Amino acid sequence: MTSQPKLLIFGGSGFVGEHLASMAVRMGWETVIANPFSRPTIEEAEWLAVDITQRAVVDRAIRETQPSAVVNAAALADIDRAEREQALAWQVNVEGAMYVADACARQAIRHVFISSDAVFDGGNGPYSEGDEVNPLNYYGLTKAEAEKAVLGVCPEAVMIRISLVLGFPVTTGNSFLVGLDAKLRAGEVITCSLSEVRTPVDVRTLCEGVLELLPGSFAGLLHVGCTESVNRYDLTRKISHRLGYPVDMVQPLASHEASTGRAPRHKNGILDITKAQRVLKTPMLDLDKTINRAIATRLVAE
Repeated sequence: MTSQPKLLIFGGSGFVGEHLASMAVRMGWETVIANPFSRPTIEEAEWLAVDITQRAVVDRAIRETQPSAVVNAAALADIDRAEREQALAWQVNVEGAMYVADACARQAIRHVFISSDAVFDGGNGPYSEGDEVNPLNYYGLTKAEAEKAVLGVCPEAVMIRISLVLGFPVTTGNSFLVGLDAKLRAGEVITCSLSEVRTPVDVRTLCEGVLELLPGSFAGLLHVGCTESVNRYDLTRKISHRLGYPVDMVQPLASHEASTGRAPRHKNGILDITKAQRVLKTPMLDLDKTINRAIATRLVAE
């Protein structure tokens, strides 16, 4: 009789991390959420107070937990905040990622790290796993450096790049859909870029892919997303319609109207997901199914 597998999730109180923890519990994983906050998130999961920027604390958490696998979904992911607070972004996104990967390597533990399409400058696309990185903002720089650091100390790690994750949180984690729904409900007109293209994925599909990879042997980079890329304006109109709001509440943002003080964004976040379609049994969905599945997570939140 095999023992129950154990999963340790850094950033388990975030939007992706909570969904991953919830799904892992349902799939029979003994689940531990590591974050520096004391509030409980998933009732069936254990909580561990861990500051990812402290190497000794990370080492102790992994050593004492003895997990079968570790997922690092922790990040300072607010692009504008990362631009303002670069020292903190580096500590969390680069040093923290390296501490987790190094501890996993030394203890021969399966490791998955969540990265971003922000490592690319968005001048071309679609981007495959082997394309050269060239980030435009500090957040993207930290993710590019983290990828090098993680693979440098843990060559057997899996690094999943994502473009835009859609869904509602399990509890209070931040997400694009939450902010959009709140603004539309308040009657606000939303302006969105026509030039920023992304390859979205719903949070459930992402988590299913992560959990599928944990028992396997795949290592290296993997781009995960839906089978279509879309600009933010068209995507937001589609989502608004599915949420029951008039689509004319979403208006295009002219290039000259871009907010001042905003960190630069890459234009073409177009990910080539051919490798993921080959490696994963978890299906990469088309855009409509991705949106429908993302909106269905609202039932979890409510």
